[in-house]
Amino acid sequence: MIIKFKDVFLKAFLLGSICNCLISPSYGMEDDEAEKINNISQLKKDKEETIFLVSVHPQTTTLLQGVVPCQSMEHLSDDVHMTIFAFLNQRNVPTVSSTSRRWQRLMDNNQLWKGYAERALVVMKGVYSPQRNYKALVQEHCTPSFTDLSTLNGRKSLVSGINFDGTVLIGAADDDGKGKVFRWTKENGMEFLDTLNEATDIAAYGVNFDGTVIVGSTRVSGKNRTFRWTKENGTEFLTEGVAFGVNSEGSVIIGQAIDGVKVRSFRWTAKNGMEFLRTLNGEIEGGARSTNFDGSVIVGEADDSTTTGMQSAFRWTEKNGLVPLGTLNGGATSSASGVNFDGSVIVGETYDGNKKRAFRWTAENGMKSLSTLDSRAFGVNFDGSVIIGSILNGTMPERAFRWTSENGMESIENLLKDKNLLPPCWSLDVAMGMTPDGNVLIGYGYHQIQTKNKDGRLQPRAWRAVLPRGNLF
Repeated sequence: MIIKFKDVFLKAFLLGSICNCLISPSYGMEDDEAEKINNISQLKKDKEETIFLVSVHPQTTTLLQGVVPCQSMEHLSDDVHMTIFAFLNQRNVPTVSSTSRRWQRLMDNNQLWKGYAERALVVMKGVYSPQRNYKALVQEHCTPSFTDLSTLNGRKSLVSGINFDGTVLIGAADDDGKGKVFRWTKENGMEFLDTLNEATDIAAYGVNFDGTVIVGSTRVSGKNRTFRWTKENGTEFLTEGVAFGVNSEGSVIIGQAIDGVKVRSFRWTAKNGMEFLRTLNGEIEGGARSTNFDGSVIVGEADDSTTTGMQSAFRWTEKNGLVPLGTLNGGATSSASGVNFDGSVIVGETYDGNKKRAFRWTAENGMKSLSTLDSRAFGVNFDGSVIIGSILNGTMPERAFRWTSENGMESIENLLKDKNLLPPCWSLDVAMGMTPDGNVLIGYGYHQIQTKNKDGRLQPRAWRAVLPRGNLF
């Protein structure tokens, strides 16, 4: 179907906002939506009119021949409205909203916002809650911000996990001199998990997609014990060891546990309980550090008994067992700490004989250093295009970084300062995790005044930052 626009504003807007943006079906779109609108395929400018070509799948919609006059955006279908909306820069939204009454109505359609939230990886596909305001959630992911997570009754807090949409964070904080696990939401702030208040040396490391399952470790009767916490059932102790990660459903937990006199990587499921991962050439010690979305790929580090002093990052699958990822430049050690959605991109750190270097691994390219700087990588987004971690500046404090293929390693602190979002006296030392869309980041740093303890020493303090892309999606 070919639609001609004679509206001068539409010519300028469409050419300026969409001319170089091609849309194709992607993650989050329903199959019929993906077929219905394949792409905005072409914009052509004639002497007096702009021709807007919309490609329509022949199996779902009859291809209309000829030219349909269109005097305003009111005559466009809802699908075309929302397709255009996906490529708007934020500053253009108010102008377009005032141009089209139908657009204004669409802005309040929660189901449509949910679809675009899925497409933008803000929420997980197929999980819908009619009570949830998806428009507000998308807007939050599009608005740069910085949040000091603070503490409750102390000066120290560390954040270690973030759920799929960035609304639930987990970690540990000081409560009047005692460390406790917390669960943070924007509505309620930091709340301690009551069922773990009597434990000691407690830490939370992993959270599932909706923030309802939390895993970690605590010390009970002089021994480290892994725990799984849910709001319904409270705390369940699993085994002696430490749980470092959990899959999206909360049904697969990974970490390290005692096997006789050795520490080995484990995978726990409700069906099979705890199972030690197959060894790496008879490895002596090892630990699983992270798992992918469905728990089918596990990464971590393990000693290799065939090479004295060799510790290698590994990738585990049920089919292939533990597969070493190697090191850089003949270095002695490497460790994997993060893995993307499908397990195809792994990040971590390796010692190359001179410095620690953050790495990105894929089956096609192997292990590649992110920078010549002394650095560590802790997390990776959905498709492996965004990586976070810390830069080690010799004797200077660490600095949190965000890496992209376009811009390389960038200081998160400087990115927030450029937007006038970082409060005075803050330094951001480590970025620990992020949402699958790569927009919401978490970590810890230091506030030069508020985080000093009684003897004047600085204590770490948790933070949350939103650093979105240039356009809405």
